[in-house]
Amino acid sequence: MTGAFSSSGQSYHCRIRETPFPGNYPLWSMSAYGDSSNRHCYAHCISFWSWDRPLGRWEFVGGSFAGPVNLTLTWGVETVQGEAYETSYSESVTAKMSQSTMFGTYELSTTASTSVSQSTSSSVATSYGRQLGVSCPAPSSGYVDLFQWVVDLGVAEGNRAFEGYANRYYCLYSPTPLLVPQCPLGYCAENDPTCQTCTDGWQA
Repeated sequence: MTGAFSSSGQSYHCRIRETPFPGNYPLWSMSAYGDSSNRHCYAHCISFWSWDRPLGRWEFVGGSFAGPVNLTLTWGVETVQGEAYETSYSESVTAKMSQSTMFGTYELSTTASTSVSQSTSSSVATSYGRQLGVSCPAPSSGYVDLFQWVVDLGVAEGNRAFEGYANRYYCLYSPTPLLVPQCPLGYCAENDPTCQTCTDGWQA
């Protein structure tokens, strides 16, 4: 834990200070000053790790030729390596995603990173196991494939790794199979149902 914040009200102010503690652990102390009819201070601790840069990608879920796709997505954060994911990590994960997120070999712009972070904030605050029923209507011709947005999360300390399966998806319509969306979440051009053309502003 490397930070904390407190709430203040009216003319009453709260302050948090960090002081050294044996063993290189920080000791947090709270003090207050001012006058108010409601003299209370509240502190909330935030767990921060040194997250690697998140990597967003599309994962194929299922598809169909000519017919519709009706499937159930499972979403939330799944532990791949190391200790189990705690939902209290979500604030630091969301903050890291909004700062900088990758898509393939490209870095997202600040605007796109913030957009992806906001769209997936509820997903990274939930352990893997929630479910969402999804329907992609039948195409007039060709194929329809369902893709789910996934964010790969890594932590330098202890070789921890997680996969954040979002409750966000894309129905890709194409005359040929095996196409994969080429744009990050929220940036597929509306006039291109194959998501091979992106709207402007997503690359840094």
